[in-house]
Amino acid sequence: MNDAKREATCGNCRYYRDQDQGMGACHRYPPTFAGAESPRELHRWRFPPVLSGYWCGEHQPAVAGDAAT
Repeated sequence: MNDAKREATCGNCRYYRDQDQGMGACHRYPPTFAGAESPRELHRWRFPPVLSGYWCGEHQPAVAGDAAT
């Protein structure tokens, strides 16, 4: 694997939002339904949780001005 592919990770993608110690959420698409078990409405819809070292085929490099959180 070349260096460019290693760098194309969630942690440096424009859609990644860091949450806690290398864990974050992917904001590429709208949140999805996460189940009706939670009594709080905010917990029913979620962005997919991802580790900063993950990668996918839709990576877009972060650019200056992207929201960090």
